[in-house]
Amino acid sequence: MTGGNDERDQRAETGSSDAVAAADAPPSGSTATPSAPPPETTTAVEPGPVTIGGSQVTGLHATSATISQSRVESLTSQRTDLNQSSAQRVETKLAQLENSTAVRIETDRLVAENSRVLGVIAQQARFVRSRVGFVISPQVELGSNSRILVHLGPLNSQAAPAVSTRTAAAFGAGVGVALAIGLSVLGRRG
Repeated sequence: MTGGNDERDQRAETGSSDAVAAADAPPSGSTATPSAPPPETTTAVEPGPVTIGGSQVTGLHATSATISQSRVESLTSQRTDLNQSSAQRVETKLAQLENSTAVRIETDRLVAENSRVLGVIAQQARFVRSRVGFVISPQVELGSNSRILVHLGPLNSQAAPAVSTRTAAAFGAGVGVALAIGLSVLGRRG
C-alpha cells in the first residue's frame, strides 16, 4: 500500500479505531472529492440554433439542435441532428440520426442511418442500415440492411417488418386458441 493507507493500516494494527475513523472521514468543513469529474450536465432553453458535443443534456428546447457524441434525455426542436449520440425522448419536426440510438422519437420527417431506435411516431420515415423496434407511420422507406420489428401503417419498400399487424393478430389468435384447448383438456383431467 502507499501513502495514507500505510499509516491507516499501522493505526488499525495498534488498535486505534478513532484514528482509523478520522483517517477515513474528510477534513471538517470540506467534502471528499470524486476521483473523476462528472460529465457536464446541461439544461437549456435556446431561441436559436444549438450545437452540443461531448456532454450530457437533461433537457433542451431549441429551434435547431446539432448533437454530437453526447447523451440527451429530452429534446424539443424544429430540426434535430444526432451524430454518434443517444437520446431518450426527441420531439421535432425534422430528425436526422447518424450512428446514434434513441428510445422514442416523435417527428414529421425522420432519416436514420446506421442507427438504433426503439419507438418512432412519424409522418415520413426513412431507414438505412438501421434497426427499429416499433414504427407508427403512413410512409416508411427501408433502405439496405434495415429492420423493423413492428410496423403500423403502409410500407413503401419491398422489405417487410418482422411482425406486421396482421401477423401479430394471427399469432395472438393462435395462442388464444391453443390456450383454450389446453385449459379445457387440463380441466377435464382434474
